[in-house]
Amino acid sequence: MIKEAFGAGLMDIGENYVEDFSDKYQQYHPEGLNYHFIGRLPTKKVIKVVGKARLIHSVGSIKLAKKIDFVASEEDICQDILIQV
Repeated sequence: MIKEAFGAGLMDIGENYVEDFSDKYQQYHPEGLNYHFIGRLPTKKVIKVVGKARLIHSVGSIKLAKKIDFVASEEDICQDILIQV
């Protein structure tokens, strides 16, 4: 379904489960397709999302933000996030 949507011009997709996000990203991630992670992200699974998601939505704790920052800095990237308030 992602291939068809991208072929029809959709540029952004969202996934709310880490395992599904990781599987879909590994299967299909052409240039120009932006994956967004929109679900609850456990700190122990941050490494599976950072650097792959164009945007991580709903970061609701400082602990999670720090973990995302740590993993991103280890990979020498800047990870965009949205803070949940």
